[in-house]
Formats: sequence, C-alpha cells, structure tokens
Amino acid sequence: MDGVPAERCGYAWPRDCDRVAVATGRPIHQSCCFRPTLADADRCLWHADRTPKAATALAEACPSPAMRAQHRTVAHLLDGAILRDCQLGTAVPLANTALTGADLTRADLTGATLTNADLGGALLGEATLRGADLHNAGLSRADCRGADLRNADLTDSLLWQTNLAGLTSPGRI
Repeated sequence: MDGVPAERCGYAWPRDCDRVAVATGRPIHQSCCFRPTLADADRCLWHADRTPKAATALAEACPSPAMRAQHRTVAHLLDGAILRDCQLGTAVPLANTALTGADLTRADLTGATLTNADLGGALLGEATLRGADLHNAGLSRADCRGADLRNADLTDSLLWQTNLAGLTSPGRI
C-alpha cells in the first residue's frame, strides 16, 4: 500500500478499495494495518497467510487488559485476520474485537469470549465454538456452515444473512 513503510503490514480492508459505500450511502474509508511485519513475510502475524499460528504469540500481540479497558466498543482491529486452523480457545482475548471478514475456518474457539465482537462476513466454517460467549456479537453475513456451537451463547447477536447450514447443536440464541 502506498505510504506504508516496508516493515509495516499494510493490509487494507476492504481489499483493493479506497472507499466503500455502505447501505446508508455514506462512504467509509478502508482501514490499514500498521503492525510490524514478521521477519520472513510482508505481513504481520495477524494477516500473514500461514498456519498454524501459536495462540501464545497471538495473545502476546493483543492489547494489554489496561489498554483494552480504555476502549468502550472496539478494543482491537483485526479486520481480515487469517486465523484458520488456529487453536485460540480462551488464550487469545477477542471480546470487543473487529474481525470483519476474518478467516476463522476450522479455528478452535472453545470457551472463547467474543462478546461485542464484530464477525461480519467472517469465515467460521467448521469452527469449534463450543461454550463460546458470543453475546451481542455481530455475525451478519458470516459463513458458519458446519460450525460447532454446542452450548454457545448467541444472546442478542446479530445473525442477519448468516449462513448457519449444518450447525452442530446450536447454543442459546
């Protein structure tokens, strides 16, 4: 991306677009990741297309609890993160995180706290979300085909145009 130093990620969401018109007709600007790149990649830990990623490394890359407490809504911007096949569970704090368009295919999020997370358009196919707390999460247009949501809490979650085909025992909705 122009203007982003080579040692910075530069991932842009939405991809290849300077502006996107939202449903209201008002344009929004794309977001750009300015995290440091991995030593052997042109993207940061979150946006590098490699698996698996260690949960400990991802947890260390998250904002501290004190920093997260300063933000009332979104505490961490991870739009477009590539976390497929990752074992995240409760190790990686994802509450109040923007994960729009993230790839969480086959990720293990057993017991994860995803309250107030924005998972709009995320890929959650065959993900394990057993006992996950998705209270007030935004799952609009998310692809949850074949996800395991046993005992998950989806109370007050936004499920508009969410693909829920082939779910394993949905939790509380």
